[in-house]
Amino acid sequence: MTGMFHGADLSKMDLSGLKTDNVTDMSEMFGQASNFSNSDIANFNTSNVTNMASMFNRVNPDASDQENYFTTIDLSHLDTSHVTDMSKMLANNSHLTTINFGDSNSKFDTSQVTNMAQMFSGDTALTELDVSKFNTRNVVDMSYMFNQDMQLMHLDLSSFDTKKVVDMSYMFNNVTQLGRLDLRNFK
Repeated sequence: MTGMFHGADLSKMDLSGLKTDNVTDMSEMFGQASNFSNSDIANFNTSNVTNMASMFNRVNPDASDQENYFTTIDLSHLDTSHVTDMSKMLANNSHLTTINFGDSNSKFDTSQVTNMAQMFSGDTALTELDVSKFNTRNVVDMSYMFNQDMQLMHLDLSSFDTKKVVDMSYMFNNVTQLGRLDLRNFK
């Protein structure tokens, strides 16, 4: 399903019956799509997906009014237990203010992810981001992960395991509002 709805107007589509049980690649699936809503992915079975790179990259890029801005997304119901690539997954969404990954019982699981490069890069409206439940033990690339997140004020990385990370270049580039950052567990 790579790029399947890239640039599409989703208001004209009903995705509720879309069978995704055997899908392994959802990279760029909704990249630059307009009129995206959480209901579009509410019934997705993502238990076999390994690639979610750029899945929600630059959603609703041409929204002219606030009603159509991509401001919130709930990913707590997505089973990501086999995903290895989340690079640019939620990048370049200038109106995105809320990302819900769920609590410790959530299906959103990052334990197999190796690539988180640019995952939140360019999300200039985010003021806080709860990634405290992320399991990063297998991640090797965190480059540009929070790049250009200029409004980000609260970020808890205390649970991040960075033992395998080889690239952290520009990880916090232009993250100018961040007051305190606990990096004690970074190795």
